[in-house]
Amino acid sequence: MTTEALALARFLRKVAAAAVEYADEIESGNAPIEGASLEEVYLGSAQRTMAELPGMLTERGLSPREVCQAVGNDDEPNVRTSLKGMVKREIMEIVPGETPQRFRLVARFRSVA
Repeated sequence: MTTEALALARFLRKVAAAAVEYADEIESGNAPIEGASLEEVYLGSAQRTMAELPGMLTERGLSPREVCQAVGNDDEPNVRTSLKGMVKREIMEIVPGETPQRFRLVARFRSVA
């Protein structure tokens, strides 16, 4: 086997190992996603309005009631369902340790806004 072929084989093994490591990070939710924006996640108009509220960019986030007040919607159960749907899609997260429950954008969206 030539020196060039051996070098190529070593290179490809390193690239493959890096790809596996990055795939593990993606699956664990720790992968850095540069330039992640809400434009990339295809939200409906109501969810987009909620996600773009300034309070969603803060560490404290917003309660469903505060979201209702901000968007002029008094159907809190529907707003809560929409927020939980965004949690399931990993766009929002529930703020730990807060009562009543509060929601905020996940870190990758807060960091680019």
